[in-house]
Amino acid sequence: MPPTICVLLGAVAAGIGTTSVAAARFSVKGSIDIFQGIGNNGPWREPKSDFDNRLNTPNATGDFPIAGPNISAPYSTSSTINGWSWSIAVAADLPITNASISAPKDGDEFYTGGKLTFNAPPSLLSSSSKNLSVNEDWQVCLFRWELNSAAYPNKLRTDDGTCSSILTSQCISDIEKAGRENCLCPISRKISSCAALGNDSALWDSTCGASFFNASDIRLWKDGKLETWVYGGAATHNQGNSTAYNYIGSLAWPVMASFGNGHQTTASMSCVRAKNAAEGSKAPTGEDFEEGAEEEQDDQKDIGNRINGNWFVLGVVFVSCMLIL
Repeated sequence: MPPTICVLLGAVAAGIGTTSVAAARFSVKGSIDIFQGIGNNGPWREPKSDFDNRLNTPNATGDFPIAGPNISAPYSTSSTINGWSWSIAVAADLPITNASISAPKDGDEFYTGGKLTFNAPPSLLSSSSKNLSVNEDWQVCLFRWELNSAAYPNKLRTDDGTCSSILTSQCISDIEKAGRENCLCPISRKISSCAALGNDSALWDSTCGASFFNASDIRLWKDGKLETWVYGGAATHNQGNSTAYNYIGSLAWPVMASFGNGHQTTASMSCVRAKNAAEGSKAPTGEDFEEGAEEEQDDQKDIGNRINGNWFVLGVVFVSCMLIL
């Protein structure tokens, strides 16, 4: 085999490597690829303060009230009050500036991002300190299911906030019952009413995070709010690209909150999504991804198989080149 051919094969291999990376980053109707904001960083490792300022004027929001107790009163005498909720804000065309992750330099430096927040009733805020009034015997456990650990059920993109587009009322009730028992994540395959749903409940069988808060922790929630998830698309897009906005913005995030004093007495699960458009904007359209997700995932698998096959062939040829040279 002529050496020139070997050089050309090296160039082809580099091209295939680039294709595989691109395919893995963003598949509109298949897998989800997002960046998580951590600590003082936003999703693209830009300053969190920059990200927060941009999310102050979102394109879409959602607010989902849940049942919760008056935690300012002793556990034994507390009653249910209004004001507990999960909220979400999503913004399209967030510019990537001051980011420590390398972004494309061809002008496509925008992404869709959002945040989830758990909110306590404003009536529990102290007028002087703006901290929550919490009796010492109260505890809160917050659960969040990761979206990238199982095939995402696209029906959730049009869910009403109750998760009932995927789960039965009995399955939801049983997950909430498990959440009242302790601050350990319920596993759907271990709950008969959920396991009977098969792949439809697979998301609730994957990675779940449970965070425990005692009274001292709860008092630290600034203005009675706790950010639980900050995220953004890991693929950049042109400004005004509605596909990216609809894809990332229509995600519904399964979460649950339980309250108690060692034995949790109340638990409520929600699927939080940005279904309400801000003035001058449109809400993300989840219907675009209702059909064809399985076909897209199959296409992605085929692409991966072809890439792997090409790498195998190139490997054989490369060895032959080395033997000849």
